[in-house]
Amino acid sequence: MFDKHRNVVRALFCVTLLFFAIQLPLIYLIKREPYPALAMPSFAGHPNEDGVIEKNEAYVDVNFANGGSETIDLVRLLPPTGVLSGHVLRAFDDERFLEETETVNWLRHRTEQLFPADPVAGIDIVWRRAAYDVNNSNEAPVAYTPIHTIRVDFG
Repeated sequence: MFDKHRNVVRALFCVTLLFFAIQLPLIYLIKREPYPALAMPSFAGHPNEDGVIEKNEAYVDVNFANGGSETIDLVRLLPPTGVLSGHVLRAFDDERFLEETETVNWLRHRTEQLFPADPVAGIDIVWRRAAYDVNNSNEAPVAYTPIHTIRVDFG
């Protein structure tokens, strides 16, 4: 009884290995890279087949009461923490945080700390997709594609 089940399991294992051996070369021919779960996990910031890394980035346009503005990196607006900035930035990637008055008040206070000389009317958090060509020695992005802008009015 157990020998029959053991033989079935062995046969299934051998068939699985055979299909894997056939599938892997075909995937390399078609996609030039294996499905990530077969060889390794997929990582953000890994270049695609054309050698381009794409990632979402954000900057902040600080709007002053006198009509002027200044552009800063969103990371500069955040306080120094032991947490990687990418995790904190996700809190500002959609408009849900606007419903939290504590968060908006904190943003107002933090912006006023950074620009004490000028009254701040509000900020625009501008999200864009940056494409970096790893084959290009220049570290500047090849292209930016706008995603969306979140306006925070301090009233």
